[in-house]
Amino acid sequence: MPTQEEEFLKRLRATFNIEAEEHLQAIASGLLELEKAPPLARQQGVTEAIYREAHSLKGAARAVNLSDIEAICQALESVLAAWKQQRLNASAEMFDTLHRSVDAIRNVLAFPETAHGAVDPRQHSELIQRLGRLQTRVPSTSHVSPVRAESDRPESP
Repeated sequence: MPTQEEEFLKRLRATFNIEAEEHLQAIASGLLELEKAPPLARQQGVTEAIYREAHSLKGAARAVNLSDIEAICQALESVLAAWKQQRLNASAEMFDTLHRSVDAIRNVLAFPETAHGAVDPRQHSELIQRLGRLQTRVPSTSHVSPVRAESDRPESP
C-alpha cells in the first residue's frame, strides 16, 4: 500500500504532466515561429517567452524529482540566454537540437517509470552536451538570421 507521500507525489506528477505538456507546446510553437525569422523585436519577445517556459518547466520538474527534465531545461535555458544576448546565430543545427530537447522531455513524460524515458541516459547526456556546444558558436553581430534551405542560398561566385 502506497504511503501518503507516495500518493501525493503521484498526484503531483499527474498535474505536472499536464502543465509540462503546456510548457512544451509553447516552447515548440515559439521555436517554429523563430525558424520563420520574424523581425528582431519579435524574435526577442519570442525568445524571452521560450526562455520563461523552459525556466518554469525546470522548476516544476525539480519539484517532482524529474532530474533528467530539469537538466535538459537548464541546458535549454543556457542556449536561450545566449540567444537573448545575441551571442548566437540561428542555424539548422541549433533548431534541430532545440526540437530534439523538446522531444526528449516528452519521451521522459511518456515513460516516467524509467526516469529516463525510453532512451538510454547517455542520450540525454549527449543532448545536453550538444546544447552546451551550441553556446560556443560564432557570436551574432546583429540579429538572428533566417535559416534558409540549401536551395534558397545564393550561389557562390
